[in-house]
Amino acid sequence: MVTNYWTDLVLDVNPIRAIYGANPPTLEAVDLHEMVLHRDGPRVLLRFDLQDFPQHPPKKWVDAGFNRVQIQLLISNIQDLLIIGLKPQTRINIIINKDGPLIRLQADNGIVQFNLTGESLIVDKISAYRDASLA
Repeated sequence: MVTNYWTDLVLDVNPIRAIYGANPPTLEAVDLHEMVLHRDGPRVLLRFDLQDFPQHPPKKWVDAGFNRVQIQLLISNIQDLLIIGLKPQTRINIIINKDGPLIRLQADNGIVQFNLTGESLIVDKISAYRDASLA
């Protein structure tokens, strides 16, 4: 299945659309903060900063001076998982595709690599904060 955007594979795209409208953010050069493995499910939670800040952010974000969006993606019913490497401040491109009935997430920046497939992709949380390095 060919999709135009990674958000086409999310179970409920409304949280992304509420922030970004019709132009979803890319998953290029995201700053990976956390990858949490849960045996229940099993499931994997990825938490990372997006490079793209919305053109029309929520008023409360503007009022607070936020300039960075952080997202948590939850991949459930993991079928296979490979993780190689780990380093602080990992910038990585995440590629999300349909793989038969499953969803595949892949990333490889030469040091950190992961490849996993699961049954569903959920936007678990979207938040924002002020990144002093951007000020």
